[in-house]
Amino acid sequence: MTARKINGRWWSPGNRELTRANVGWRRGISGNARHLVRFDHHYPVDPAKVSLLDRSMGPDQVRRILGAPNSVFPSDRPEQEQMWDYYGPA
Repeated sequence: MTARKINGRWWSPGNRELTRANVGWRRGISGNARHLVRFDHHYPVDPAKVSLLDRSMGPDQVRRILGAPNSVFPSDRPEQEQMWDYYGPA
């Protein structure tokens, strides 16, 4: 398998995040949960925008400020139950 480094993180050809292991590569999420992670893009978010966030904001407000998340888990749940990952610049 060929891994590529984007924004300080390693990715498989299938857009799954990888970590180095003693014997090669390990996927960040294993088992049946793998298909529930959705990767939208690999572009970093502007750190200045993060200070505009407030804990009371809903998903639509966060998306308007930061844009689409880099990854979503679990992607089969409503937005209020998902965990969104945003990457900063490397």
